[in-house]
Amino acid sequence: MNSISTKFPKVLVVSAAPINRVDATGITMSNLFAGWPIDRIAQIYDSPSAPDPAYCTRVWRFSGDDIASVRLAKKALGRFRKSRNRPTAVPGSNPVVQVQNSSNDLGLLAAVSDVVPFRASPALLEWADEFAPDVIYTLLGGSRICELVIQLSERLGKPVVPHFMDDWPSTIYESQRLRKLFRSVMIHRLADVLRRAPIGLAIGSGMAEAMNARYGKKFDYFMNCVECSGARSVVRTSASNAVRFGYVGGLHLNRWRSLLALAETLETLARSGMSISLEICAPAKDIELYGKHFAPFTSVSRLFSVPPDQVVDVLDSYDVLVHAESFLSEDSRFTKLSVSTKIPQYMAAGRPILAIGPSSLSSIQYVEQSRAGLTVTEEGVNSTLTDAVRQLAQSESRRHMFGQAGYRVALERHDAAPVRRRFASVLSQAAVQF
Repeated sequence: MNSISTKFPKVLVVSAAPINRVDATGITMSNLFAGWPIDRIAQIYDSPSAPDPAYCTRVWRFSGDDIASVRLAKKALGRFRKSRNRPTAVPGSNPVVQVQNSSNDLGLLAAVSDVVPFRASPALLEWADEFAPDVIYTLLGGSRICELVIQLSERLGKPVVPHFMDDWPSTIYESQRLRKLFRSVMIHRLADVLRRAPIGLAIGSGMAEAMNARYGKKFDYFMNCVECSGARSVVRTSASNAVRFGYVGGLHLNRWRSLLALAETLETLARSGMSISLEICAPAKDIELYGKHFAPFTSVSRLFSVPPDQVVDVLDSYDVLVHAESFLSEDSRFTKLSVSTKIPQYMAAGRPILAIGPSSLSSIQYVEQSRAGLTVTEEGVNSTLTDAVRQLAQSESRRHMFGQAGYRVALERHDAAPVRRRFASVLSQAAVQF
């Protein structure tokens, strides 16, 4: 067995999402791997966005286009769609229906390409051989990545450490008519991955417990880690009396609906004389899609986007930080066991959190258990939401209390330096346990 650094094992990362600071998954990985020697990490990814060279320079993009049968299927589908969409092919057809059919075709093709048998190319396997990792760290996320991880583990003779950042095995292929067939392939491949894993990782303790019960394997957990400073102020000093609520994050999965209820509540309280406002910092594409819903509310003072490296400064500018989740059951299935990347960021900012969402969600439970703020678990505009906003807006001492509690949790559980040391240690131990 090759000598393994107890501090930094050589890690082959296999994930559709690249290690960068573009989205929540990439940010979580980049925070966990920050400080890792660049020659001891390589990544196989599948995204138009490449890994950040500050974290990883040895990279290989692997997509469905690298599988011959998938390429042929795409060409066949393209020819079929082209012939079907000719003006003479379907006289008087509804263009909306055509778009829907095209979307269904692409969804089916994506599902088929995820489960179709394939062999990794000799070039990719030789690339992995040359890197010679000690351990394979993977976010999985689908059947194709499971199969690739299995082939890499067999070729290299190395263990796998899967990290579940959401409960994708419970929701994948949900919209497909052939989901039972697709899921049977995925379940078989995932079981093979887990047999090669000395330990599994989850995004939070609730997910770790659920995965342990489901798969009968030990799971540890690592969520987003943040830079903490003991000298950080936990309450903003404002030149005005206005209390500013701020939301930073995506508006997808119907999170915008919960924020809309908050905007209505703030509007009503503002009309009664309370000096409060809400700002929403979200990706530009989300603002374009959902921003119109907030236009009628003068209490929403700004909708804007910033680069990831400016998020800390944005968080520091608010009195209360808002976390919002959808109350729709079809959305909750995706978010139930996950802990949002922004929760540790909010806590590290030393600001009180107003968390809105179902009580069954891990993110909501985490805020409640940490006593880092107030949680509202009823949907829409309601007395609980109104009372929570009023408490946070009117009591500086309560804001200070919640902010301090959250910051203590950030220091104890999410401070980057100790979390990274433990993360490296877990991967090192897994490397020698296979």
